[in-house]
Amino acid sequence: MFARGWRGSWGDQGSAGFSMPLKYAVVGLSGTLVDMAILTVLVERLGLNFAISRVISYCLSFGSNFVLNRRWTFQASGSVLKQFFLCSFGCLVSLIANWTVSVSLYHCGRFFQSFYQVAALAGTIVGVLVNYATARYWAFRSG
Repeated sequence: MFARGWRGSWGDQGSAGFSMPLKYAVVGLSGTLVDMAILTVLVERLGLNFAISRVISYCLSFGSNFVLNRRWTFQASGSVLKQFFLCSFGCLVSLIANWTVSVSLYHCGRFFQSFYQVAALAGTIVGVLVNYATARYWAFRSG
């Protein structure tokens, strides 16, 4: 019984035999790479403030994640605008947690100021569960 419940929740098979959470993780990793690249350009090349750069990089990476999750992870149909709004709201909640952790760590000391990507990644980890839950059970739910 336990295995059946676990498999039904985490073992949903999609295209190419990947489970839904695994596909979500792959998309999330690609989004994290986009996020970190944009963050690095904004801070190091453009000289923008870390806190502002964190919001910009997160929001820009959200766009690619939304498209990939909608088409590949959840294979969603229905209103794109409705799903975008719902997913955006979930990501806003995640952004608040992500930003709070990232900026708090950044201001903790020289290590996180020198290696600000580590602070940003810590914030990203906090936001992953919120993002998955809102995307899976709210924005892209089937039926």
